Amino acid sequence: MKATPTEDQPGVQRTPARGASSLQLRVLSGPAWNGYFGVQIDGSGRAPAGSAAWVALVESVASGTDGTVAPREVVRTVSGPLVPAELRQGKPWQHLLAMRWPETAKASRLRARAWIEDAGGHIVAMAGERCDAR
Repeated sequence: MKATPTEDQPGVQRTPARGASSLQLRVLSGPAWNGYFGVQIDGSGRAPAGSAAWVALVESVASGTDGTVAPREVVRTVSGPLVPAELRQGKPWQHLLAMRWPETAKASRLRARAWIEDAGGHIVAMAGERCDAR
């Protein structure tokens, strides 16, 4: 017997997992410096035709912080689409960029996230890493 979702217990929609892919993605970040993070994404495997990579800095705001009653993930900046030629060729590739965040964000709460979308906007690979402001 399945439980019926209530206001206190929202429902969860699940979709079947797609087949495993040889496409891999990794995101790395350096320390915060002068309003910027150095972010590097590494990829390997062949992406579908028309695919592109994206990178975002996302701020994790805990409940009870800055006036929020629930935990939030706030996208602070996005870079892309990035389309290295190697993405279509199946060769390993790297992309390094400096990402600036708005002054209202707290660097200690930022995380780098990267993903690859196919031509239809479906995510085919995703990676994330914590950006430690040191």
